[in-house]
Amino acid sequence: MAAKDFEFKTKPYKHQVESFHKFKYAKIAALNADMGVGKTKMAIDLLAFRHFIGAIDRVVVIAPNGVHAQWLDQQFPEHCPVAYEGLVYTASKTLKNVKMQDLFFYNCKESSSLCVMTINIESFARKTGLDLVNRLFSTSKKGCAVVVDEASKIKTPDISTTKNVKKIRSEYPDTFRITMTGTPAAKGPVNLWSIYDFLHKNYMKCSYIAFKMRHTVTFKKTIHAKGKIIQKQEPITEKLFDTVKRDITMRKNQKCFDDAAIDDIKYKYGLSDSNFWMIHNLKKFKKYKNVESLIHFIEPDTYSISKTDCLELPPKIKEKKYFELNKHQKELITNLRKYAIATYQGEELTLEVKALLGLRVLQICGGFFSHHTDIEGKYDVMPVKGKNAKLDFIKHDLMEVGNEQSIIWAVYRPEIDMLCKELSKDFSIGRLDGSDDNTENRRKTVNAFINGDIQHLVSHPEVGGMGYNFQNASVQYWYSRNYRTETRIQAEDRTYRIGTTRSPIYKDLLYNTPFEEIVYTTLQDEMAINAQFITNSFNKIEEKIKKDLTIDDIFGRTRKG
Repeated sequence: MAAKDFEFKTKPYKHQVESFHKFKYAKIAALNADMGVGKTKMAIDLLAFRHFIGAIDRVVVIAPNGVHAQWLDQQFPEHCPVAYEGLVYTASKTLKNVKMQDLFFYNCKESSSLCVMTINIESFARKTGLDLVNRLFSTSKKGCAVVVDEASKIKTPDISTTKNVKKIRSEYPDTFRITMTGTPAAKGPVNLWSIYDFLHKNYMKCSYIAFKMRHTVTFKKTIHAKGKIIQKQEPITEKLFDTVKRDITMRKNQKCFDDAAIDDIKYKYGLSDSNFWMIHNLKKFKKYKNVESLIHFIEPDTYSISKTDCLELPPKIKEKKYFELNKHQKELITNLRKYAIATYQGEELTLEVKALLGLRVLQICGGFFSHHTDIEGKYDVMPVKGKNAKLDFIKHDLMEVGNEQSIIWAVYRPEIDMLCKELSKDFSIGRLDGSDDNTENRRKTVNAFINGDIQHLVSHPEVGGMGYNFQNASVQYWYSRNYRTETRIQAEDRTYRIGTTRSPIYKDLLYNTPFEEIVYTTLQDEMAINAQFITNSFNKIEEKIKKDLTIDDIFGRTRKG
């Protein structure tokens, strides 16, 4: 059929038309667009057009578990204008499931329709995913395509999942390849190397190590130890930058900034002459470099756009609710601060690293206490006695919202267990977290929530916060948070996307211990960084916790008011 006769099933937005025309005859496409702007429709329109002109007949969509089902449950039925057959792969070995898979592959051998299989990316941690791809692609008579949804999942090049996904490109070099992500550079531009290496072998014209060196501000640190001089390349941290700048400023103020002082600073911090003058001349800390040239380099194969550029959406409403710790929580945190050891009900936990210390504070704020068991390296969890102010607030607030739907996010399993148990006494509650990896069960929960059969969803943000469309939920409660900026961005935008007609409300519940505030503030700051990469943020919180924060930073003083 003539390409000019192709028609969309659902009317595209202007930016979706732009994406379509940019990539309809391309070999590869990177949809690095903001979450909620309709990237899935963009991809389906491209796949349907390729099938319409006779270029492809087989498609594999790789996505996080549960998200892969949404493609065939909701997106293809809504947007695909050509005839297709579909299979949502599940790992279940029940007779019914095995027969359904066998029937799909049998029909593919003779079918001229577009045959689509969606696979959870976890299947590529082993050979299962590749075997399924081979089984489907072997039935192709025209050509194949592969889509990687939430492509940030393959940002790390040396893990088995990424290696196995890249084997598709190696074994089927003529496939049309699409990557989709709203956070292509959540931890900096170095994340892009592996995504684009999947799209085209040696896309960046250099190794991963060389790419990191090209785009990360580093210095050759010189260490003087026991008469030996050791040199190693390290990233310049914000802490080192600030420390050197303070040292320079102090010496200038004391009128002693001469060659001897410069040599002393270089020796003190292990800086080369060029490193010293780079820090001296920079007005503001800069973690990454050559970002503009990288954006220009990937532009021909990339479509990027943010919601603010293409959609008229109501503004987000963000609220912070502060609560007092109960006396048991205060006692635990006081002991942690004083000794880096906490004893509670006869159980003891010794903490040796600041990152773990901060984690334990967050767990206590969630109402639980981790302690050693008799098994080496194992921990157990017990609830902290006393009033749970966060839970009480959610219960009261859900009574107030009436028929409105909401999502309650929590990052630790005991918190999710507790929230589901307590809230289900009075409300219709669904659960979406890693406790149930069964794809069919997740589909039932998600569809029940979207259809209104479940009023409130309790979820881990890394499970329910990836790939779903929850515009039906008007309120998000953040019972707890982790350090991952990408996770926060993704989860927030489940309720803020095409189809959102009213301002979503985000209620962050915080105890008046400063460490919860530090995590919250850093996440909000990071979400606004580096607009060049759409909604991406350069995640510094983990580095800060491990290297920069002092014990006082973690605990601080009790917040007043």
